[in-house]
Amino acid sequence: METIKSYAEELKRDFSEVFIVFAGLEPKPFKNLFPFWEDRPEVAKINQATGKADGDTLKVETELAKLSRKEYSLDELKQKPPLRSRSI
Repeated sequence: METIKSYAEELKRDFSEVFIVFAGLEPKPFKNLFPFWEDRPEVAKINQATGKADGDTLKVETELAKLSRKEYSLDELKQKPPLRSRSI
């Protein structure tokens, strides 16, 4: 994600418009970028089992900020299971 951010900065592109897509659940505009796209329902099922829905995306900017945190509250550190990449 940091590499993508560097590319966006170098090319003077809007990093806030870069998204993560999930295998098998890619949004139609993403699929349209590839002329010979093949849907993979078996892959979609794997991501659906984790709560993802067709067309779900995440902003890379937001996810990178979550992963780059250096400070956590005591309550966050006590959580079981430990924090995952989610909104806090």
